[in-house]
Amino acid sequence: MTPTATKQERVRDAAAGVTLLAFALALWFVLIPRFAGGHGDHTTLAAIAAFVIGGLSILLIILAALGIPSASSTATEDDPFLDVGGGGEPPRLILLAVVWGLFVLGLGYAGFFICGALAVSGSFFLLGIRRPLRIAAWTAGALAVSYLVFDLGFKLALPSGRWIDALLQAAGA
Repeated sequence: MTPTATKQERVRDAAAGVTLLAFALALWFVLIPRFAGGHGDHTTLAAIAAFVIGGLSILLIILAALGIPSASSTATEDDPFLDVGGGGEPPRLILLAVVWGLFVLGLGYAGFFICGALAVSGSFFLLGIRRPLRIAAWTAGALAVSYLVFDLGFKLALPSGRWIDALLQAAGA
């Protein structure tokens, strides 16, 4: 039997769903046309984000209307990141955020593949996965799937990075 959400949980979920839906609509109708130059190939990722955010927000609104809670009552027992014991964020979560923040900052310099490999490997290490073959396989798989989806599928070139471009130019000259 599915647990029933309290009225407070239903209102919270509905409010979150409406807020996210409003953001998705603003993204589609205002932000993309005004700041990204309209719809087209150059806004594929933004359009996908708008669809995903809008779809998930509609799902959240439907769950709230049906009284199905969006969070498990045993979530803190199931997820070590949610069990903070009344304190701040767990150190592992903060370190993961730093790793992925450095990934974003490094994209312009070292490129997607180098930064991606370092970020995925570092994330596995921080999560306690220390088997080199497993880390290498998952990292290579994640980078390969990213290349297939974005570069070949969406025809969006992944950032190569200034340093890599400079090395390639120096090697070619």
